[in-house]
Amino acid sequence: MGFIQEKLHMFGKLCGCFIGFCLLLCAGAVAVAQSSATGEVRGTVTDTSNAVIVGATVLLTNIDTGEITQFTTNKDGLYDTVSTPSGHYRIDFSRQGFAPLQRSPITLTVSTITVNAQLHVGSIEEKVVVTGDASLLKTETSDQGTTFDSKTMQQLPQVGQSWDNFTILLPGSAGTATQGGDPAASPGLGVSINGTLPYSSNFLADGASVTLPQSANTDTNTFETISEVNIETSTFSAQYGAGGAVFNQITKSGTNTFHGSAYEYLQNNELNARSYFDDPNTAIPPYHVHVFGGSISGPILKNKMFFYFNTEKTISNTSADEFVTVPTLAERGGDFSDVLGGPALDGNGNQQINPCDGTVILTNQIFDQSTLTTVNGQPCRRAFAGNKIATVDPVANGLQAYYPAPNRPGLTNNYFQVTPVQNPYLTFYGRLDYDITSKNRITFAATSRDNKALYRNELPCPINCQFDDVADHVLLLSDTWTINPTFVNEFRFGFNRQGNWFAPSTLNQGIPQKVGLQYAKADILPDISINGGVGSCCDGLYNSGNYIGVGNSFDPSDVVTLVRGKHVIHFGGEVLRYQNNSVPYGNVQAGEFNFSGVYTQATPSTVGSGFGYADFLLGEVQSWSANNQPVSGARQFSPQMFVQDDYKIRSNLTLNLGLRYQIQSGWSEVHGYEGTFDPTLLNTATGTLGAMWFVGDNGRGQLQKNVYDIFLPRLGFSYSPNSTTVVRGGFGIYSYNWSSDTYGSGVGFGSNSYGSASDQTNGLTPVVSLSGLGSNLPYLKASTSSTAYNGQGVNYNPYHTPVAKSYQYSFGVQHQLPQQIVLNVSYVGSHGTNLSFPHDINQVPQSQLGPNDDPSGRPYPQFEGIGGDTYNAISNYNSLQLEAQRRLASGWSFSANYTWSHFLNDQDSAGWGGHGGTQNYQNGYDPHANYGPSNFDIRNSFKASAVYQLPFGRNRKFLNKNAAVDAVAGGWQLSLIEVAHSGNPFTVTYGGTNLSYSQAGSWRPNLVGNPAVAHRGINGWFNPAAFATAAAGTFGNLGRNTIYGPDLTELNASLGKTFSFTHNVQLQVRIDATNALNHPSFGQPDTNFDDPVDLTDNPGRPTGAGTISSTTVGGRNVQLGGRLSF
Repeated sequence: MGFIQEKLHMFGKLCGCFIGFCLLLCAGAVAVAQSSATGEVRGTVTDTSNAVIVGATVLLTNIDTGEITQFTTNKDGLYDTVSTPSGHYRIDFSRQGFAPLQRSPITLTVSTITVNAQLHVGSIEEKVVVTGDASLLKTETSDQGTTFDSKTMQQLPQVGQSWDNFTILLPGSAGTATQGGDPAASPGLGVSINGTLPYSSNFLADGASVTLPQSANTDTNTFETISEVNIETSTFSAQYGAGGAVFNQITKSGTNTFHGSAYEYLQNNELNARSYFDDPNTAIPPYHVHVFGGSISGPILKNKMFFYFNTEKTISNTSADEFVTVPTLAERGGDFSDVLGGPALDGNGNQQINPCDGTVILTNQIFDQSTLTTVNGQPCRRAFAGNKIATVDPVANGLQAYYPAPNRPGLTNNYFQVTPVQNPYLTFYGRLDYDITSKNRITFAATSRDNKALYRNELPCPINCQFDDVADHVLLLSDTWTINPTFVNEFRFGFNRQGNWFAPSTLNQGIPQKVGLQYAKADILPDISINGGVGSCCDGLYNSGNYIGVGNSFDPSDVVTLVRGKHVIHFGGEVLRYQNNSVPYGNVQAGEFNFSGVYTQATPSTVGSGFGYADFLLGEVQSWSANNQPVSGARQFSPQMFVQDDYKIRSNLTLNLGLRYQIQSGWSEVHGYEGTFDPTLLNTATGTLGAMWFVGDNGRGQLQKNVYDIFLPRLGFSYSPNSTTVVRGGFGIYSYNWSSDTYGSGVGFGSNSYGSASDQTNGLTPVVSLSGLGSNLPYLKASTSSTAYNGQGVNYNPYHTPVAKSYQYSFGVQHQLPQQIVLNVSYVGSHGTNLSFPHDINQVPQSQLGPNDDPSGRPYPQFEGIGGDTYNAISNYNSLQLEAQRRLASGWSFSANYTWSHFLNDQDSAGWGGHGGTQNYQNGYDPHANYGPSNFDIRNSFKASAVYQLPFGRNRKFLNKNAAVDAVAGGWQLSLIEVAHSGNPFTVTYGGTNLSYSQAGSWRPNLVGNPAVAHRGINGWFNPAAFATAAAGTFGNLGRNTIYGPDLTELNASLGKTFSFTHNVQLQVRIDATNALNHPSFGQPDTNFDDPVDLTDNPGRPTGAGTISSTTVGGRNVQLGGRLSF
């Protein structure tokens, strides 16, 4: 009792601290990461002797909106334009007795930049004007990251109009291993950055979270609406709490001038090239993507109120050729004479005789269940005359009406259709900025995106058709209040909702009632599975799965910024709040009915007689099941607070000191629908530990225990020994969020109703007749007894779940070179602890493995597999990163980086369901035996982008006098993105088992030779003879990810021309291409060393161990586009 009181007392103190802190802020908050949509300009004003100037006036003018803000340098000569919206600015410095100084234009992003000023003695008439942007040197912060502004993103190659494709350019980023390391294959989410786990990054829009609880989904703004994307990749400040990178999308806003755009982009398979392994004699599959939209922005009240609006539609059309088997007109009437063959032979090649009448049994001959009798101890049936059924079951007759009539000859593949897939997206975005006073700005922004689509499969609707509606809504309200130049408060409320509604086209159409089916447990077409018979008919009748998933995130937040002497202090508080209302895919079933031809066989042991579709027409069901589950509502919250102090010890030395504190709640369910395996519960049926837990057991009401001790310190520095060099370093601890996918198996467990029945008579008596009354089938609410699932496989969600953390550290030097080139050399590393290790916790331990299957050795023999996560995995990442960057000047710009890195871990799962690639292991009890190169361990990586404006035409070096020449030769621009890196590692496996009853799925062999081959290529990447199957009951000695796959090289290119009709009206036409050279970057080889090798069956596309038959980068994909702007 004393222990409990102590914990309650501690909790009360923590809550009291938190409440007091929130009261201090005068606001509650809810967010994934307390963040900002504004930037800061910091600097020191000195005279020519480098003495600081106290009381200098600093005027900050927003060139776009005309807003003017005044600051004054303090006793240390410092100024800080805290919480300033991103944009283009002019800065004027003045002090009595000194000549004024003006710096313009200065581009401010959502970051901190330094603009120092040195004033000369003089009069006001001797004003000095310096043109040019602020330096790229980061003299105030220690974070690793970059910013992509809209101009840069518009200039670079871009197929698909999505800003997150540019994650391919980040140093330290590695793509999904299943895609050969290509970050563009799953941009943003599926990328590991600087050793953090995939699907762990935090996505923001104007500082508010848009990361959703289910599957780590995010809502990203359309490409046209983005002003910039600020990306923090390592050692960032305490304002952010995510374990991965932080992507902050800043949207465009209106200005004092009206601006607009209209654009259209087109992709078409006729423009694309085949991939390396595509059949040259086969046409490229149809593929059409059409994006068009427009925007308008401007003032509502000059210098006061501004608006921005955009709408965009994307239409994606593809199609596939489908060949399926449907019943012939004769078969629909019960006539199976066309499928009747010669004598049906047994396994020894002998004819089979029907005991009932002594006749030879024929292939696909059907027999009458009503004549079932026993002759000489052997059950048998008599044949239907002419292989024709006399009477068709009325329910079956109603259901078969949903089959289309054949449109091709033959008994199989007799129906063909081209299945179109249309995937339209319609997006609206609007933003309103209002300066209530010169010190108070409010912003309201809203995004609405709707994707309504009809997905068809092999058969025409309504069979296996699905209506999909994915609707996203994002709202933002912010209020930036400059109480005085050194005291600013930013309040922000963000709301994000993504709804997924997938509904079969037969749902709620009254089909069971129409056909007379009494067994239906929901108003939907039943699933009909048909098999059995030689060349059998037919493809079954199925529904696409019903699914509902609605995720909500609430993100009110408040950040206070104080400037006190040499300190710039940010602090705030938040309470992350997630809702996830969902049901599993396929949660609504009328029932699944299986027909296999056993009741139209001559005898239960006959080979070759009977026909599945005949069983269906007779209504003779071999097995039945149904499962229906209601919507469950998962909930999670996390109170958080932070403080960050940027302490400028000297004019050239800044310390970045921060601390973040979080409380993490476990997932709960609003209806009490939760259940999971608990190793501490007594199983009353066996008298041993290990039973199912449901809400209320052990006094628990949620899946995990709340965690109250998450302290995340940050420490960094930035030192400038001279005006061209900066030395920076940092350290920070970051936490990974608990996702709903991690605990999806526990939420909703036990809320379903289900039933099943199967033939227990060895094919003599059907379970039910389709046209029966339906009262004799079991269908009950799932039990919540702790022993109800004994003998079955279950899932495990540990109650005492630690919070996974990432320890990040960096040290680097930046140096400014001539020609506005900045070099950056950095060491960047990270170490992960308490990471997810998904495995079967009921695996037979290695010490009890033997030569034979023996599940009794499991820790919990009362259950089969118990799949779940333990949080005892680790990771280590170390890298050297070299970067060079030049802003656009004199018609050219570039950015390039090289990363040498090594990434080791136990697993690559971020805890987001199955994300992160295949998770193979051997011994689930020893995660560190799995320690080795990560799936994302790309050792060498080079990435570069460049923009070159051809020097011809107006405002260029050559041919700039003649308008006609300019119309042809002027305005051309070429841009490139090049990515080249070494391959991802893989693990050699084999398809057998080591008798451990594990859910691992594949096993490692013993290494008995040299796996290297003299000439690696698609016909052989490694030597299969170097491996041997491990002895039964033992683990192979081969490590995880010991061989590296093929390198990747990809060049994306863009060529465009801009036509200038007036100074403000321009038209750009362009052609963009991914993999412009159509260079094949090969995928991973077949990793099963015992797969037979075949180099001849399909020349040029080998199969078998060590061979490669796929590419990671598709063939050249071309996009045509045009954009009119004013």
